[in-house]
Amino acid sequence: MFENEKKMQAAIGAHARNFSGFGELIEPPRFEKNRTLEENCIIESYEYCLSCIKETVLVSEDENISLFPSECLKPDFLLYDPGMETFVIVEIKNSSKPTRESGTEIGAYTNAVKAHFPMISNGDIICVIISNHWPTLLKNYLFNEIFWHKRKILCLKPKSDDPLELECFPPASLFNKNLNLNFHKKSFSGLQLCIYANNIYNNGEIEDLDIHLEQIKSSFERLIRKSSEINSHGFAFLWRDLRKNTAARYSITYLDINPFEKFQLHEVNIESKISNTLFNIIRDWESTGNTYSTIKALSNSDHFLDDIANPFPEGSSPWWKLKEFMLEKSNLISFRTWGIVADIYENSLLEEYKSNNNIVKYDCPSFGLKFINNLIKS
Repeated sequence: MFENEKKMQAAIGAHARNFSGFGELIEPPRFEKNRTLEENCIIESYEYCLSCIKETVLVSEDENISLFPSECLKPDFLLYDPGMETFVIVEIKNSSKPTRESGTEIGAYTNAVKAHFPMISNGDIICVIISNHWPTLLKNYLFNEIFWHKRKILCLKPKSDDPLELECFPPASLFNKNLNLNFHKKSFSGLQLCIYANNIYNNGEIEDLDIHLEQIKSSFERLIRKSSEINSHGFAFLWRDLRKNTAARYSITYLDINPFEKFQLHEVNIESKISNTLFNIIRDWESTGNTYSTIKALSNSDHFLDDIANPFPEGSSPWWKLKEFMLEKSNLISFRTWGIVADIYENSLLEEYKSNNNIVKYDCPSFGLKFINNLIKS
């Protein structure tokens, strides 16, 4: 079936030129959700893409789509769904070699479309990969793009060449079943953002910030939004410090997923020289996971606070230590999540609503604390 890419491209091209819907080539899938979070995420990506290929028109076939003459970027097909106003990048692969070439190509093609429409969202450019072979590197790349980076990608494989028919590559086959999404006490690293009133060292009162609580909440929401923008994964609490001798009336306890945890816990099999080098770098420099992106995200809180307060990050620590300090004497105000943690949180919140506890607010810190205690295994 389809001995080479050119034969497959010719068959799909003939359909794309003569018929209106790329989706007509795909056997209707039958997905079973709610087995694992990973599989659900892939199914949601598939379903999203399938909704955007029902009525497609051919824009280009193996033609350069770059805005810049010095570049040559030729996707196998660029389609457009007028009803959904969505671009569809189709890339065909028929190689069993362990390559992630298709994955890196669709990233370049997506950016090429964005060069023409700088304001277009990621969700309005979907990608379709068609292949007979699914080497591990390609699957890993696509899974990471779908699961961690929320890209809209549809993976297909040929089912029949006469008539031409495609089917979805099984979502559960796209990732390692032994993938461990359990979070432990070192899975998150973070800081406490202490919010000091501008006048606290100039005869000001600790309570002076209380009249600016809504402004502080806005700063907290901006911090969460900026964290989402960089595709990180974490959670945060906004709280009022009730200690008598504190100089910071309000604080934000901010936790981001520790990207180096797998190295720290020695869970990565060292299979190459570069892996060994990376391990040594992380170990020798005692990397905590509090990366520059974490510091930069926290600095975004200044936007709403400059005229009333001076926020300053302190206490680089794991969650258990930050939690202990936060809960010693405080009033929890708000709880928020982002990235994959938000997906897990919303599932937990839904279960809470199903149990008739329908008065829980989305940012309820008490429920948030309960959720985190269940999420992070000691």
